[in-house]
Amino acid sequence: MTEFNNQANQLGQAGNQAGAIELHLKALKLKISSMGKLEDARKMFEDADRVRSHLTLDRFDSACTRDR
Repeated sequence: MTEFNNQANQLGQAGNQAGAIELHLKALKLKISSMGKLEDARKMFEDADRVRSHLTLDRFDSACTRDR
């Protein structure tokens, strides 16, 4: 997990935000999975998506939530 985050930080500093996000999400998924709380995380994600969907101010933020 740490390796994914370190690589993601390097990509982010190099300007590759999409690659950085992908690796950070991969690390987060591994962490959540190892904790046995994947279903809790899924529910929180769905809640965040629902809330962001109703906000008209930041459609980009909402789209980023749904991208994963």
